[in-house]
Amino acid sequence: MRTSGGGFAGLVVCVATVCLLLPTASRAQLKVGFYNTTCPNAEALVRQGRHGCFRQQLRRRTRAHPPPFP
Repeated sequence: MRTSGGGFAGLVVCVATVCLLLPTASRAQLKVGFYNTTCPNAEALVRQGRHGCFRQQLRRRTRAHPPPFP
């Protein structure tokens, strides 16, 4: 009994689609100031969120692997 997964042909189609779309996606880069008119706080919000995430990851690593000295 054969499943309806598409098999190898489906995989080939998916890989071909991704390969065709990659050059387009790589050119669609955001620029500093892109949201200045629609959301002036966007860059600051992203920066704060990224900073908070890095801080949280550092805390987790420090708890998981405390320094060997007091």
